[in-house]
Amino acid sequence: YYFDLVRMYGGVPLWTKSSIDRSEIMKPRATVDEVYTLITQDMEAALGLPTSWPNAQDKGRATSYAAQALLARIYLQWGKPGEALKYCRMLEGKFKLYDNLKDIFDPKNKNQEYENIFEIQFKHSGSWGLEGSIQHSYWGPRNVGGPTNFGGWGGFGPTQYLYDSYDNADKRKKAFFITEYAGVTQTPPSSGKFWDAETGNVIEDDNLNFTMIRYADVLLMKAEALNSIDDTSNDKYDALNEVRGRAGLTSITAADNLNKEQFAEIVLEERLHELCCEHLRRWDLIRFGKLGEYMKDHAGVTIQPYHVLYPIPQAAVDANDAITENNEGY
Repeated sequence: YYFDLVRMYGGVPLWTKSSIDRSEIMKPRATVDEVYTLITQDMEAALGLPTSWPNAQDKGRATSYAAQALLARIYLQWGKPGEALKYCRMLEGKFKLYDNLKDIFDPKNKNQEYENIFEIQFKHSGSWGLEGSIQHSYWGPRNVGGPTNFGGWGGFGPTQYLYDSYDNADKRKKAFFITEYAGVTQTPPSSGKFWDAETGNVIEDDNLNFTMIRYADVLLMKAEALNSIDDTSNDKYDALNEVRGRAGLTSITAADNLNKEQFAEIVLEERLHELCCEHLRRWDLIRFGKLGEYMKDHAGVTIQPYHVLYPIPQAAVDANDAITENNEGY
């Protein structure tokens, strides 16, 4: 929760225990570093968890592997690539990439602990209601029926720019998008990641888990971290090419003579193509210092540097006497 807050708002008040004492409730904003320190302390405490839970009823509980993967993500966003790399290396040999891209999000592969490291649990209940996952409903093409009623709200969706940015040889272009369904052309296409063909016909109640983090992400974080610390080995190429290879793309090697910035740009593009629609893009663009550029070039929106943070909601400011200023620009 604090990781979401610090990325969205910067420093926020830190509460680590419950209290009804007003003096303990009205806390000023901590610094960004103080928030990240608390987050990493909590996650490092979770490193003592089991690597796996053998009993079926425990599947989906957090593991030490999940803590390692999330620590890599947290440290990278904090601007500490060396620490992020440490946790990426801990996961080497522990997970693999599915050969078939469709297997990543297939409900039949829930909790297999193969590529997906940590999944938030959802279960189809058999009737309409908010008991299962609603990913299928949000990402499904709007008001389109069909053999499995893959109809949704169209609330979330890829852009045409995203789809067109894929090389035609990239297997993910076909695996991750739906350009036609039940005779209806989808322009821009719909995401094909979150399709539950068996139970998705029940709106707001599909059987999909939410994949919090998967090994492909770890490999790309590893490549990014190695590049950031000016590593001269082939490890960053190996990590990048493991993801590219599954997609059917050619390898990037030292012979390509890419400088640090050029390699970083390829990693950013690879994250777009591999992890699209998984709610990571904004944070990636901020981390790479590219949010303003991409918003202008691909969304036609001009933003200011301070827009990397959201304004603290006025209701939160009004409720806390110790918060006297909002974020810069608001």
